[in-house]
Amino acid sequence: MHCLDVDDEKTPILIQRVLGVDKEGVLYIGKTAPGLGRIGDLVKSISPDYKSLGHHVGLRFSKNKKLAMAFPFEQLHVSFRQADDPAVLESELIQEYFQKYGEVPPLNANEP
Repeated sequence: MHCLDVDDEKTPILIQRVLGVDKEGVLYIGKTAPGLGRIGDLVKSISPDYKSLGHHVGLRFSKNKKLAMAFPFEQLHVSFRQADDPAVLESELIQEYFQKYGEVPPLNANEP
């Protein structure tokens, strides 16, 4: 999940990280089983109008009002990649992010 600039919906916002600036605006790296059900759960769970917290990212997002203010729902963008083994791809992407920035994306909690 990324956060896009309010004036240019194609440009990610910059996020200051421990070891540099994340120019892609990555807030969360996750995996899903085939199909879009889990992605739908993620999107619904971060929506300000949705009252259930069916996805752990929604719980983190809704409990931290500063995150919700810094990254408004209307500016969030979910993208995904197909992979033969989503768990392996997720682990690799989180490890790459951690190596580059010294921490995981804000909504990935204390992983890797």
